[in-house]
Amino acid sequence: MATERGGRTATNVRARPRAAVTFDDYSENWDRIRGVMLETRARKLERGTEFERARKALTQKFRQYRSIEIDYVIALRVESVTASWGL
Repeated sequence: MATERGGRTATNVRARPRAAVTFDDYSENWDRIRGVMLETRARKLERGTEFERARKALTQKFRQYRSIEIDYVIALRVESVTASWGL
């Protein structure tokens, strides 16, 4: 996850390093909707192999990140799957 150092997401994660994340694969046909909800633990990466891999993945996928300096990222470690549907 990329965010501004002083932004709301970064501030919230520093205060409480937990996050809920939901992924869904939407379809107009509601019988085909599927998804998963995860509980995660967040931590800040500023250097090292994991940080470099994350920064490289962001710049390869999102053109906008190529012109800015990414000095840290927030890594999310999945602790549990709290819900799933259509899987």
